[in-house]
Amino acid sequence: MKRMILVLFAIACLTIIALPALAQDDSVASAKAEEKVKKAEAPVIEVTLVGKITTMEKTNKKGKIKTMYVLTDAEGKTTHLPKPKKKKKNAEPSPVLILDNYLNVDVKVIGEGIETEKKGKKKIKIKTITSIEKLGKDKPAE
Repeated sequence: MKRMILVLFAIACLTIIALPALAQDDSVASAKAEEKVKKAEAPVIEVTLVGKITTMEKTNKKGKIKTMYVLTDAEGKTTHLPKPKKKKKNAEPSPVLILDNYLNVDVKVIGEGIETEKKGKKKIKIKTITSIEKLGKDKPAE
């Protein structure tokens, strides 16, 4: 009988110790879930950016080099551009969306994206590019 009481007492003590840790995990998980919901609810807006397109190379965890396209505006702010996707299995991307044709040239990029705020800084993330227009000396930005 004494052993049974000691076992029940030990289980009760372990339960009391573990409950706050479990409750804290739930609050962290719920905070992350709320953040994901906020990101999912962000409305898609039409975005127009003017600047120069350049490339950056990064090495991923597997050691492969990944080329990323970046638009840098006159103020020095950078925005990552999505890599053009092929529509069909063997189809070439649309000539408008071959970003290599617009490297180191002033361009106006129109697309769809979302605006996010992190640590008080607003950032625009472009999801799809609708059009790209080269800007020359005789073609001012609108």
